[in-house]
Amino acid sequence: MIVADGGTDAGVMRLMGQAREEVQNSFPLVGVSPVGLVRLPDVETSSTELTDLESHHTHFFLVSGDEWGDESPCSDRD
Repeated sequence: MIVADGGTDAGVMRLMGQAREEVQNSFPLVGVSPVGLVRLPDVETSSTELTDLESHHTHFFLVSGDEWGDESPCSDRD
């Protein structure tokens, strides 16, 4: 089983990461987010607009984009 969500340190994604850690489960927890909206570890920035990644996720898949929704394109957005 693999669980995927937005990967940010907010809301349900934060709760999912904390729950995985709490039960000491080994399933992969993958966060999918636009790279232009998240604060990357070990990358210094002065931006206060970036969102932290949730630390208990095991993997992150960062896609091109700087808007929420870029990680899940829909045909009706263009």
